[in-house]
Amino acid sequence: MTPAADMHRQSEAMAIGSFMEPYVARYAASKLGLRLRAATRTIEYKGIFTRDDGDRVNVNLCATPDYYVLGQRMLVEIKVSSIMYGWNEDSLHPQYEWQARAQMACTDRDTCIVCAMVGSTFFHIPIVRDLHKERMMLSAVDRFWYDHVMPGIRPFHVEQTRVTSAKVTKG
Repeated sequence: MTPAADMHRQSEAMAIGSFMEPYVARYAASKLGLRLRAATRTIEYKGIFTRDDGDRVNVNLCATPDYYVLGQRMLVEIKVSSIMYGWNEDSLHPQYEWQARAQMACTDRDTCIVCAMVGSTFFHIPIVRDLHKERMMLSAVDRFWYDHVMPGIRPFHVEQTRVTSAKVTKG
């Protein structure tokens, strides 16, 4: 196996998450009274983005939702973890919020419920589509595409903050 291929292997935690996802989705559907259908493909953003200078462009954004809610303009994103990494029941970690926002933009849905099984505790946090935040996201994706992807320039490395503890409240 090449070093590049070795980097993309699943960790044990990732494998467990993938294994548990359909069971957590089934539990979420039962608890929230939803009918779900698993998503089977990646969806490309189809809208046209108008830049501040008035130029209209296609934005290179794709997303792969976990589940569609049947009969409603909603998605469900499943997370499985042993601890909560920097978020709680009332405040979702930004990476999950923006993942949900990208999914809503690409699928033209109004809500994405992030359902998380953390240990043996179930959380569900709805993210409602916000067109102002969506425009900020599309602008950032557009800038990244033209500043880094097209010219082949790596972005500067940003040191990530490690969360060592999280206050968890369950209501």
